[in-house]
Amino acid sequence: MKIVFIIILLSIFFIILYKKNKSLKSAKEISLNKEISKEDYDEIKNYISETYNLDIHEILFTLLKDSNSKNLIRFEIKLDNNSPNENVQFDEKLKDEILFYITEKEFELQNKYKAKFFVFFSSFVQDELERIYEKLPQNLNFLLNEINNKNIWIIKNVFSTRVVVFFYSNNQIPDEKEKERIEEIIKEYIYSSLKKLDSNNILKKEDINIEFDTKENFDTNYESNWYYYIL
Repeated sequence: MKIVFIIILLSIFFIILYKKNKSLKSAKEISLNKEISKEDYDEIKNYISETYNLDIHEILFTLLKDSNSKNLIRFEIKLDNNSPNENVQFDEKLKDEILFYITEKEFELQNKYKAKFFVFFSSFVQDELERIYEKLPQNLNFLLNEINNKNIWIIKNVFSTRVVVFFYSNNQIPDEKEKERIEEIIKEYIYSSLKKLDSNNILKKEDINIEFDTKENFDTNYESNWYYYIL
């Protein structure tokens, strides 16, 4: 009962977040990077990188125009995957400091479009991996014959880069040796299928993550609902 209550609360939170993000995505997006001089771009990028010890791939200025609300300028800091601080997107103090800096630095841009800045962090590597994984089928059960394990219910690309092997029951999850054998077959398929799309050489076979779970857990704790499971 407690788990169901937590799931309901999380669902409400993510629905609100989804609607907010959907509203932002529905706005017309216009890149403003051409309006930033190379000197300013380099100065801003270097200042944030050195001040907060962040490995920055690029910074992006995007105007979000929405007829139903005030204009916004998204100041996006796209981090390299090896950034020393992996949790910056949750650091509100850091965001506020950067927001204050960029608002002062690019005040004329804000004035020109009568728009307020907001700070957004993203990951270059994660964005690229998600782009590549879009070509991966959601259902990977065509690998079942090769894997040859009768206890598997489904192999599913659940969300983004998350691939899960579901067994029917909890007591059917195999030992580490069998897991490694199954992982190797799935990893080989993912790598050989998607590597040709990897123009930035980001996808590494050894980094492909395969999870193991059960239909029993899915039915009992997530009410057989993929939406709850993804959350």
